[in-house]
Amino acid sequence: TLITNLETSSRGLSIDTYAVVPLNTRSGLIAWVYDTIPLKQFILKSDPESLNEADLEYQKWFYCNRVEKNPFLMYKMHSREETIQNFTRIKNILPEGLLRNSVNRMASSPEAFFYLRFQMLTSHAVLCICHWLLGIGDRHLENILVSTKTGRFLGIDFGHAFDMAVALPIPELIPFRMTPQIENLAAPLYIKGCLQESMVYTLQALRFNNQVLLNTMDVFIKEPTILWLSKICQKDHASEEYWYPQNKINTARRKLEGDHPCHILISELESSHKNDPLLPYFTKLVLGVEENIRTSYDETNLTSREQVQCLLDQATDKHILGKTYFGWHPFV
Repeated sequence: TLITNLETSSRGLSIDTYAVVPLNTRSGLIAWVYDTIPLKQFILKSDPESLNEADLEYQKWFYCNRVEKNPFLMYKMHSREETIQNFTRIKNILPEGLLRNSVNRMASSPEAFFYLRFQMLTSHAVLCICHWLLGIGDRHLENILVSTKTGRFLGIDFGHAFDMAVALPIPELIPFRMTPQIENLAAPLYIKGCLQESMVYTLQALRFNNQVLLNTMDVFIKEPTILWLSKICQKDHASEEYWYPQNKINTARRKLEGDHPCHILISELESSHKNDPLLPYFTKLVLGVEENIRTSYDETNLTSREQVQCLLDQATDKHILGKTYFGWHPFV
């Protein structure tokens, strides 16, 4: 789809893949991807100790400085203003140019830096849209690989696909990873330049060929892996209704037909957390406040550009990032 589409192919927008060979219902082989390192290792090359202090501070915040370590307290205890202020404080513990410095060290010339930066940003933009459409979550720093030759991003570990991360006790309320270090790499335009435009063209191409994608997803959803099924059985709040295959196809169809990303997520939350007393807090977080651009759009019939603007607004919302699970390192 991306290769045959004029807008995406002319801009070099594509997704890197690798072979996966199933052996039986419980095991398979995954191709080794050479010349790659996890994003966490790549970012921290220049300052490997800098994460420790920020990590410790965020965990204290996450557990509300309580000995019993109850992560659910923060949704009730911390206001929006307090969360944003604290997230900014912890984010600023890290040098803002860690990722940029790592790319700079990798480059042999200014021209090479801009090439590597472009490859990194565009490949990440394509991954973000594809992962959002497929509901792939858990995009922490070790589930993204960086090519040490081209700088391109590559996604691994798709255990939380089809919005399963939304059903976790602490649900993922962000559509993809667009954290401070990635934003700073895209300076001076930040998310408004290469990242946003690459996402728009990618989503346009996928929406234009939506039936191909839906038909492919249908096969995987109707034959879920043993791992997915076992995870669902472990969750008291994850009912059979939530995994109903048609529900998953409908969610993907809503994304491809232009529904508002936040309202799609709220529908998923209402299915997977319907008896959760924190559901109103989750919903309020997702909807945002008046200053968030995502609040200015209708629930349906959005253009690809409007959907991308909503997604980026949600993904960079410091109130959501400041209440994201600490293992995801939202401040990096």
